Amino acid sequence: MSTIAHAIGSFVNSLNLTDSYSASIPFLNLTELGIGQNMMETDCDESAEISYNIPVEHLTKLRNLTIDLVCFPYFPNQFRVMVELTNIRFKNCFINHLTNDTFRNLPESITEFYMNNCNNFFVVEIDALRHFPKLSVLDVSKSPIHLVQAFRMLYPFENQTMEIINFHDVTFAKVKIFYYDVELTEEMMSYIKTMCIKTLDISFNNIVAFRNNSLLAFEHPECFKKIHLTENNFSFKYFIEEFMEFFKRLTNLEIYDHSYFALGYRNPKFYNDTTSRIDEVITQNSSSMPKNVVLYAPKSLKEFRATHMMAKFLFDEVVFNESSLEKFDVSEFDTIIFLKFTFIGKNRVKSLDISGINADRTLDKFPLMSNLTTLRMSKAKLFRIFNDSNSHFGIFNWAPNVEYLDLSNNYIWVLNRRFLDGLKHLKYLNLQDDGVSFIKNILQPKIEQEWGLTMCCEDRDFFIGDSIVDARTVSIHESRHIIFIVTPSFREREWSSFEIERAKYEKFSRDLQKIIVIAKCIATKDMPSEFATVWKDVSLIEWPIDIDGINMSLAETTAMFLLLDTYDCNNLKCLFCSLK
Repeated sequence: MSTIAHAIGSFVNSLNLTDSYSASIPFLNLTELGIGQNMMETDCDESAEISYNIPVEHLTKLRNLTIDLVCFPYFPNQFRVMVELTNIRFKNCFINHLTNDTFRNLPESITEFYMNNCNNFFVVEIDALRHFPKLSVLDVSKSPIHLVQAFRMLYPFENQTMEIINFHDVTFAKVKIFYYDVELTEEMMSYIKTMCIKTLDISFNNIVAFRNNSLLAFEHPECFKKIHLTENNFSFKYFIEEFMEFFKRLTNLEIYDHSYFALGYRNPKFYNDTTSRIDEVITQNSSSMPKNVVLYAPKSLKEFRATHMMAKFLFDEVVFNESSLEKFDVSEFDTIIFLKFTFIGKNRVKSLDISGINADRTLDKFPLMSNLTTLRMSKAKLFRIFNDSNSHFGIFNWAPNVEYLDLSNNYIWVLNRRFLDGLKHLKYLNLQDDGVSFIKNILQPKIEQEWGLTMCCEDRDFFIGDSIVDARTVSIHESRHIIFIVTPSFREREWSSFEIERAKYEKFSRDLQKIIVIAKCIATKDMPSEFATVWKDVSLIEWPIDIDGINMSLAETTAMFLLLDTYDCNNLKCLFCSLK
């Protein structure tokens, strides 16, 4: 037998829950105790019950406890005396079964329950949390219990109020008991619909549908202040009216997060067996498109986030009537028709992000925004407007009080000051290109003018209105070689992983000749891991940081030989270049 003080005082955690410890604890006034990350999964007997033989009976003032939850856990009676315990957090989590009696000896005073990042799927009985009648925060995010079980866990809390329910990322594909595709049905909503919930996070759970008006089942929608639905897979096409009615009922909603939805391509291509060609769908069937769909946002809404949306259609218009909206993010929004945003009454928006959307689609979609101080329009192809002789100056006049303006990665080589006329309060202007000027001023002239090859680059060869995904896919498919320019921010770039994966596919499925990676201002050890499976098929060039005549010539010569060693320039259709 040893003392718990010795176990938790060592430099390396050595507390074993199966050992017995004496009660000689000098921490009687302790309010917070962290003894998690002590047990390993190898310490677990799949059939044995683990008794938590920790002398906690003297810790009557403890409020926060972090501990492991392992195997078949059993909490002895001494845990009941911690009558001031309000927060319990389970660190290492690898359990086989959560029964209705697992927590029966934990104090009823607990208001916050955290069980995150559990290793494997386990069964949760429906009344497992009945021992916590005062619970207001339930967080089981990233534990693979599946959303069906997570919703069942709410059985003891029918008709109660909860501050936070966090079921983020609890649905995993390898769980065989439940389908990976989650359909929210009336049965699943049986318990949660009766509750008053202030913050609900059911993001990243592969929710594909809401059935039988299940979204309207919530009996207290006025309770919601924050809703997170990000990265699910349900489409509005079949329940658009239901969703609009639900949104209208959220009278006290402050933050709505509905991002990272890939629901469809604007211009898909289909193989036509009768003609042996790929047919492109340019126009949509008008009968399949809803007409004049207007979404009315709650007046209480302060933050609206709908970034990285890819679909044929969502809404025609979003109306903010006397809105409290301050932060607005619709970046990387890719739909056939870009939404119109209407503000009735005072416009309070302070921050707007419309990055990743062609500027010619957005600049006439917003009214005067006098309170806007932060505007982000990165990767918006603004060069097309700035280079157009017919473009009017002062294109940002609708945001006259902007202080922070992000125009990075827009291929802007020369900026006429008159385009910024009216921005009298501008304090910070970001025109960073991060490698684009290197391609534009050095690599592209070298390859095209001196070596006689043809490059396919986004700022010149992607057409207005084309789907970004389709344009990249076709360009890579039609190229003989692919060059990746890798700089320190390559990982942060939206399309990097997609382009690498497409390059792999083309390399293994057809006669893609070479994948060339030019590392500029980045060490080879910091290269993206996505290249790992194709390193044997990649030619790597470390471009010198300092433009030294000898080093630069060596790098140029290496690139030239890689591209021209065995191929006739006249037969080289295209060379795709991935910026940054």
